[in-house]
Amino acid sequence: MLLVVGVIAGFVYVLVCTAWQCDDAFIAFRTAQNFWHGKGLVWNPGERVQAYTSPLWLMISVVCYGLFREVYFSMLAVSMLLSLVCVFIIGLRTSTNRVVSILTVIALSASASVIDYSTSGLENPLLSLLLVLFVIRVKELRTQKSLAYLSFLAALVGLVRLDALLLVLPALAWTAWQGRINLKSFLYMILGFSPLILWEMFSLVYYGSFVPNTAYAKLNIEIPRLALYKQGLSYFVDSLTHDPITLSIIAMGVIAGICKGKSATRFIVFGIFLYFLYLIRIGGDFMSGRFFSSVCYACAAMFVGHCELIRLSFLRDKARPFLLGIAASGLVLYGFLFPSSRWLSDADYGKGMGNGSAVSPTGIADERAFYYPRTGLLNIWKYWPEIKQKNLPIPPHPWAVHGRKFSQSNKMIIITAIGFVGYFTGPDKHIIDVGALGDPFLSRLPFRPIPGVKWRVGHYERLIPEGYIETRMTGIDSFSNRDLVQLYNAVQNVTTGPLFSTGRWREIWRLHTGHYDNLLDS
Repeated sequence: MLLVVGVIAGFVYVLVCTAWQCDDAFIAFRTAQNFWHGKGLVWNPGERVQAYTSPLWLMISVVCYGLFREVYFSMLAVSMLLSLVCVFIIGLRTSTNRVVSILTVIALSASASVIDYSTSGLENPLLSLLLVLFVIRVKELRTQKSLAYLSFLAALVGLVRLDALLLVLPALAWTAWQGRINLKSFLYMILGFSPLILWEMFSLVYYGSFVPNTAYAKLNIEIPRLALYKQGLSYFVDSLTHDPITLSIIAMGVIAGICKGKSATRFIVFGIFLYFLYLIRIGGDFMSGRFFSSVCYACAAMFVGHCELIRLSFLRDKARPFLLGIAASGLVLYGFLFPSSRWLSDADYGKGMGNGSAVSPTGIADERAFYYPRTGLLNIWKYWPEIKQKNLPIPPHPWAVHGRKFSQSNKMIIITAIGFVGYFTGPDKHIIDVGALGDPFLSRLPFRPIPGVKWRVGHYERLIPEGYIETRMTGIDSFSNRDLVQLYNAVQNVTTGPLFSTGRWREIWRLHTGHYDNLLDS
């Protein structure tokens, strides 16, 4: 027991030494800031646009900002707490084999994907905890009320990320089918899914869409499928090259789930398979390992929950300790010798690494290396007196400093990196996001690669139509392309018009049914 606690304490130590936040996290934080300044759940004041991906993570950031009027320290604390609960469950609650639990937690602490995105300011730790709880609940499911709880967990997963439902819906569907669905069990499932159902109803009424604007920005693209598939496979190769232990943990969990798990557990494996196909289909991501982090936690829970897998029948009892000793030695060597292990990471991590070093030729980046010198917790502590003396923002990233400068300006900001700038510019400024994450009009324009210009996954910068900026600045129609005026007016009606006006709901219907798609060819 003491040894398990010690290993978990070591995990927390690694978390503290590597804690950081990225620019993308502050997109949601700006929405939380606007909420407490009376602007509503918006990114630009006066525009009802869901520029964040995770509603549940946003709600947590709203609470943190409301209590502390800051998000850096409070959201790092929440992230660490959620990650700690994950490893506590895996280390102490999931398995009776303490040796396997200890080795699994050690392996997690050496995973770059797990450690980097257990903080970062993104929603990964919340998704990780929900997936771990789902894996455990599937294994223990007994009654129809348990089915309601399992549906509730699935709904929360959807509230963290809609695409993460791929991981849990197959197992949930199989569990419901095995229970021979009747009216009572169906009602229990509806009750469990009520948080997600209620959110989707709110989202349609308030934002005019079932999905976040980020989905339009990143999926409304006209890149050849083969190019996307190649980029998606590159995402897996990148992780295998720079962080092999993450995919190894996932593989061990998948094997344990298939060989020793019940049918519902095997359908979790099927969900992971679907999720990975989805990642390949969308081209992966630009943050190395981000989408493997929560899956890795879930597979670790699945592995230790079926750790009888390691009791290989052809090994004598005396041979098993020897096998475990080899595994422990291998993990220790990996932790101290492999370049991407996070055990030896310190305050100097990422220093001197600009875009050329942190971003690979495939466009996939060691995101923590890029941001850590200015947003890492150790560096904030190290330079705290200087930060306070110069009255720098926290974190003192140059983009955050620029954001503060813009807050004193009357200009409209046109940028692609909208997180730090948007948050520190304050709630009263309008920002045009060329990447379209916070711009409902530009996100409706499909991204079309320019011949000869290399595109980067997740950074689909739109070509701004002539007259669009002038129209936004003055409110006077200045478009040179008259076809796009109809689309712009429709989007404006949905995002700024009266919530329950007939015209607004007509435009919501038209936007969802492709009424304006023919205009985009121009």
